[in-house]
Amino acid sequence: PFTVNNIEVADNSGGVSVYPNPARDKVYFTASLEEIALRDAFGKMVLQKGTATELELVDLPKGVYIINAKNLLSPKRIVIQ
Repeated sequence: PFTVNNIEVADNSGGVSVYPNPARDKVYFTASLEEIALRDAFGKMVLQKGTATELELVDLPKGVYIINAKNLLSPKRIVIQ
């Protein structure tokens, strides 16, 4: 588990993996995610996407981000380098 804004987040993702992590310009999912929301470490929404198996990250600054999706059991943490 890890903590974001004093909320503990478990790494139970329903079997979906995100790679590479840390990432530079793109991340991939081992399954298609629906209603994807990417938030920065402060909880600010920085990207939304419908259904996808990858996310483009080229315009985002380095840091820690949280991926939420309708079909994820819990959020996933990624690091952008």
